Amino acid sequence: MVKHEFGIRSATLGEAIPSRAEQRVVGENRRREVLKLDLFMREVSP
Repeated sequence: MVKHEFGIRSATLGEAIPSRAEQRVVGENRRREVLKLDLFMREVSP
């Protein structure tokens, strides 16, 4: 929630584009971690 508010606040300062790019990178990294964990759980479970 705080990060979302910061994004809105930075948008008012005209820094919306870097903020959005940063959010996209964070989202891709999180998705990659979830996929890694999913593959790991599939290998571990019989």
